[in-house]
Amino acid sequence: MAEQKVALVTGAASGIGRATAFALANAGYALAISDRNGDGLGAVEREIVTRDIDVLSVVADVEKSAALDQLVASVTARFKRLDTLVQIAGIGCYKPFWEVSDAEIDHVLAVNVRSLLALATRCLPLLRASRGTIVNMSSVRAFRGGRELAVYSASKGAVLAMTRSMAHELGPCGIRVNALCPGTIDTPLLDTYAATQGDAAAFKASLHGEQPLGRIGSADDVARAAVYLATAASEWITGIGLTVDGGLTS
Repeated sequence: MAEQKVALVTGAASGIGRATAFALANAGYALAISDRNGDGLGAVEREIVTRDIDVLSVVADVEKSAALDQLVASVTARFKRLDTLVQIAGIGCYKPFWEVSDAEIDHVLAVNVRSLLALATRCLPLLRASRGTIVNMSSVRAFRGGRELAVYSASKGAVLAMTRSMAHELGPCGIRVNALCPGTIDTPLLDTYAATQGDAAAFKASLHGEQPLGRIGSADDVARAAVYLATAASEWITGIGLTVDGGLTS
């Protein structure tokens, strides 16, 4: 009997990360979940446990190297393997670029870009052994501009570019690397952005009409795409940015 596969999902306390954790569990994976929000992560862990799923939760701030070391050490000690790394953790930055401080720029790039490379590096011994997969979180903002989004867009463009190069470097090891590029998704991150636009409720309502499919996306819409890229269903796909946007960029 084949060993159960293991997935590590960052940013799992809410939104797309939470939905992805449950989607991978439904696909038969044991789970390691991580987030800096300990209360939210604990709630997700308790719900997953009720479904008789093997789960390890680790509170970690992906910006901190020591936290990444501990996260990978915990996964290794518990499961002795890792088959897929899904890097959802990220932050926004919603203001004109000339109002963004150097410290804010560094913070966004550290969380949204540097941490993905740093955690992938730490997971490589396990992923090489399993010939596993990496799924990175980019955005349609990697190739579609918007007001007050320059720093956020820069970080997501970097993720898409690095994903393509990671795919070339890791392909000979049998490791596939892809990125998700969500459009307008109903998550806490969208709520944060909507709050900067005056009437948040009216702003979110207006977004539905911009989508060719007539609604903004859900976390589950993106989670299903994450499972596709993580599993053998996409076994000959690597180095892409999969757009999940209801046709917004068509």
